[in-house]
Amino acid sequence: MRMLAAVLALVCGLGASVPAEAASAADEIRARLHAWADAFNRRDVDATCELFAPDLQYDTRAASGGTRDLICARLRRVLEDPSYKGTNRAEVLSILVAGDMAAVRIAWTLTEEKDGRTVQSREPGLDVFRRDTDGVWRIVRFMALVE
Repeated sequence: MRMLAAVLALVCGLGASVPAEAASAADEIRARLHAWADAFNRRDVDATCELFAPDLQYDTRAASGGTRDLICARLRRVLEDPSYKGTNRAEVLSILVAGDMAAVRIAWTLTEEKDGRTVQSREPGLDVFRRDTDGVWRIVRFMALVE
């Protein structure tokens, strides 16, 4: 009887840990996305690029077949331009975690100063994260649209 109780406790415990692990992963991913926005707003190019996996592939309305090198070069041009005035904010809409992969529905709000006016754009997207061998969640794929 004790053995049965121990097995049931173990099985029930393992079942309960799966949602807890997914919640923890979702929290880690959410924190990484907000840290990315903070790095962008500080103009920290290296920290912004660290979110992307080396094998990143992405598609946007403006570019198809993008890579980590391409997006980091673009971020460098923008963030190192002393005349650029812009901030980014992440709105994480949902996160689905399955093992070492996760899908994130997100909307980015970019606020820029252009010609003395404040211009705001919202970019919904879908990011696919992978937990890399170092245990850090990074974006391996993303698609972005402009509203």
